[in-house]
Amino acid sequence: MVEVSGNPEQNSVGDPVVTAANAPPQSRLVRQRRWWWVGLIAAVSGPVAHLYCGRFRRAATVALFTMLASLGALLALAQIPGDFVGWGIGAVLLVAAYFGCIADAVLLARRTPDSPRQWCQRWWCYIGTYVLLMGLNIQAASLFRTFAVEAFVVPTRAMADTILAGDRVIVNKWAYVGRPIQRGDVVVARIVNWNHNVVTVRVIGLPGDVISMTDERVLVNGVLLDEPYVKLLPMEEIDERLSTLAETTIPAGEVFLMGDTRRRSYDSRLYGSQPIQNVLGKVSIVYWSMVLSTPDEPDRLERGEVWDPQPDGTIRWSRIGRQVNH
Repeated sequence: MVEVSGNPEQNSVGDPVVTAANAPPQSRLVRQRRWWWVGLIAAVSGPVAHLYCGRFRRAATVALFTMLASLGALLALAQIPGDFVGWGIGAVLLVAAYFGCIADAVLLARRTPDSPRQWCQRWWCYIGTYVLLMGLNIQAASLFRTFAVEAFVVPTRAMADTILAGDRVIVNKWAYVGRPIQRGDVVVARIVNWNHNVVTVRVIGLPGDVISMTDERVLVNGVLLDEPYVKLLPMEEIDERLSTLAETTIPAGEVFLMGDTRRRSYDSRLYGSQPIQNVLGKVSIVYWSMVLSTPDEPDRLERGEVWDPQPDGTIRWSRIGRQVNH
């Protein structure tokens, strides 16, 4: 029997070198992984590629790193400032995490020689890890969508020209954590007492405000509100309920919501002020926009009809990336 004294020889990554003295049976020996094949696997799942190379601890580290990088990117996206720093940070984090994992797996494959088979180098381990990571990612995305950031499609012209029908917007649900809601904020709210519709509107009145409307002009606490964003579209017939509003005091914990297109917006003038907890979040940015082929009929929402207008395929490139609250 050949004995090996002292510490076994190690390669550049600190792993024992297989020699004639310590070589396992050929059936347990894993040949050096092809770097290009490892790169392809890493492009699908970085942790699985590291398991394929027999590095369980590094696979766990890579999985944790990618999750933290993705979380950091989404957090940056949720706090988008006007100069797009949030978008830049998010994009850099995602790209760095993705290509960094691929590069690390490829280098590991090129530097790891033939070595004994590890317990994690089994097909069931690869598949199980991939399924587990997919499940965790889906769950994390669901939680983030519920509590942090969510995308919405705007189907009506109630907020034109700030937001057009067919705009797809990102809503920051953390905007009011530790910060009060402000007059003028463009928000998405769920109107529970109005068929549970989700609407995109602007905050006009805050708790305790006295609000009224005469000749389509809004007064808050007796002062005429400066509203450069308001758009009055020509209409053959104007709904009188939308042109005037008797003095109303907004209860504590509620806000008064209105659309910018006052003659086409079915808002708090009809369904009343809404609890602040019904405000889902603050609109941050338009990330995609397409012209809708279905005519704008806001009264369908009032009647409680299901309305799902479809885009006609025309992309509004100039709308993409437009800031909403800044």
